[in-house]
Amino acid sequence: MKQIGSLIKRNIQVYSRDRMNIFSSLFTMIIIVVLMTVFLGDSATSSITSLLKDVDPMRDAAQDKLNATLYILNWIVAGILLVNSVTISFAVVGIMIEDKENNKLNSMYVAPMKRSNFVFAYVLTGFIVTFIMCLLTIAFSEIIIVASGGAMLSAIQLLKVIGVLAITVFVFSSFSFLCVLAVKSSSSFSHLGGLIGTLVGFLAAIYIPIGGLPDSVGNVIKYLPTLSGSSLFRELFTKDIGAKLFSGVPADVVNEVNKEFGISLYYGNTEASFLLRLLILMVSGIIFLGIAIAIMKRKHLADR
Repeated sequence: MKQIGSLIKRNIQVYSRDRMNIFSSLFTMIIIVVLMTVFLGDSATSSITSLLKDVDPMRDAAQDKLNATLYILNWIVAGILLVNSVTISFAVVGIMIEDKENNKLNSMYVAPMKRSNFVFAYVLTGFIVTFIMCLLTIAFSEIIIVASGGAMLSAIQLLKVIGVLAITVFVFSSFSFLCVLAVKSSSSFSHLGGLIGTLVGFLAAIYIPIGGLPDSVGNVIKYLPTLSGSSLFRELFTKDIGAKLFSGVPADVVNEVNKEFGISLYYGNTEASFLLRLLILMVSGIIFLGIAIAIMKRKHLADR
């Protein structure tokens, strides 16, 4: 463990040496929140308020609009957390590419250390840095929500969010390391990062709600950890404001909205429980990490 700890410390120092890495991560998060709120927020809010008016024309339209705005804002924040879990961990674990190009990795391999320790060190570095950045994302987002007239997450909800966040960051730190193993140069890493950054928004049904996707696409991404993670965050972030927004609304209508916005997931006619979605995440992370360790061991044997 001491060897892994030393490697983690070294990796964090390498990543934080370039302050632009940290600034770009925070700035990108702010830009996405603003853009999604402006372009997606209005249309989603209008569709919900129209639905509520159809259900009961006597409802308080002004209050419904405020609650719907806060509901969508929380929904967006949940998606941003998932995006950050993927993109930031990929950027952090990418320091391995720099080590490869500078031949530092070969020098480290000479040390009497198991290859699996290098895997754990890079993955844990990605986990630590990404987890901290996502906690900052939560803090920043809560400020925006409160400033918009909403309420902060309750202590219990916040603890649940942090728990899901820890699992999600582990999953995508492992996935990022697995991707980096297949990359040989900084240019390839940059192209792959751009591709992943673009795709994650669609694979987690963030840019377009899952209800707006073709059924064939939706049925595929339901089995990916990206959608399981985003749906867990969405359920936790929208629970309290959703109870206010849909007060007095028939349960079948609420269920349809949750299904449309990817807050609840269905496999066939069966709704996936919170625990099942957590299990999908955890199993995915273990598989990614296991494959990465196997590849590293195979490379070690090939280098002998």
